[in-house]
Amino acid sequence: MDDRKIKPLISSILGKTLKAKRMELNLSQYDLADRFEIDRSFISLVESGKHELSVSKIFMLCQALDITPTEFIRLVESEYVKAVIENPLDNEE
Repeated sequence: MDDRKIKPLISSILGKTLKAKRMELNLSQYDLADRFEIDRSFISLVESGKHELSVSKIFMLCQALDITPTEFIRLVESEYVKAVIENPLDNEE
């Protein structure tokens, strides 16, 4: 799978994982943004896969979500593996 396919896939999975963890904690985007001390629109962009997260932002979001970065990345990795297995034709170069 080339970079043009991997980056959007990972951004999408990061966003979906973030949203799932946020909803698991019964937090609105506003609540999470307040914990993270950023604008709600940033959370929306990340959850929709339209914004890539830096490592430092992942760490900060994880702190706001009461999850370790390792746990968060494991969730992302698990979803990535599922996506790759479900779409094997997308993996051909």
